[in-house]
Amino acid sequence: MNSSLFSYLVRVFSAAVAMTGLVTGLAERASATSLPGLSLEKFASQEFSPNRTELLALHSSPQTRFSTIAQLTPSPDSPTERSDDAFTYLNRGLERAASGDYAGAIDQFTQAIELDPDFAPAYGSRGLVRAASGDMEGAILDYSRAIELDPNDAIAYGGRGVAHAETGEYEAALEDLSRSIELDPTFALTYYNRGIARTEVDDHEGAVADFTRTLELETNFAPAYVSRGLARSELGDREGAITDLQKAAEIFESMGNTEAQQRALEELERLE
Repeated sequence: MNSSLFSYLVRVFSAAVAMTGLVTGLAERASATSLPGLSLEKFASQEFSPNRTELLALHSSPQTRFSTIAQLTPSPDSPTERSDDAFTYLNRGLERAASGDYAGAIDQFTQAIELDPDFAPAYGSRGLVRAASGDMEGAILDYSRAIELDPNDAIAYGGRGVAHAETGEYEAALEDLSRSIELDPTFALTYYNRGIARTEVDDHEGAVADFTRTLELETNFAPAYVSRGLARSELGDREGAITDLQKAAEIFESMGNTEAQQRALEELERLE
């Protein structure tokens, strides 16, 4: 998305823990400032839900996250005059997504696109909601159009990458996620998502490298410790796996996420 037009859009990512669990994480990104109170740790503590092995689409997120997006406003210097009506529909779409009305949100984004076919944020937002609705093919189409309009949009590449992974297209996923990292090498969850995709193609060494980079950027993101521990276990690094799972259990305990802590401890017991 064009950051000069839409510095207010929050960057929402979702990711999954390989082999034993699922975690939906949020990392917010605005072009100028960060929003208070949003962190990977916060959402990891709330939403680590083990016993699933699939990837979720990027941007597939709870309604509260759409609320965060809808509450923001365009930056003062945004050249909104070219598409005032499209802006209106975009904001209505975000509000409807926040309330859980995904069909209504998609309708509003579609009307924005009909008014302004080159309105990249409307495609990105519609892709977000389509992914949240489970329509990965539609999400891929929307992310692709956003990329056509803004080839430097790291978020659209990342979104399309995980949507590709969700449909089993892991090579395409890795290509998109790697491109996203080239465009924005500071976004922790892109590395995490790529690490998850790498585990799906049995590239456990690459996965360990990506989870390590995730933790360099977000030191207390417990799901990355879980995922790295599991990848290390696949590589025969039992000691490293135990260390990572112990760390994950400690972080989950400090967050009050007893379910996630117990799952990490169960994996730890299996290794010990």
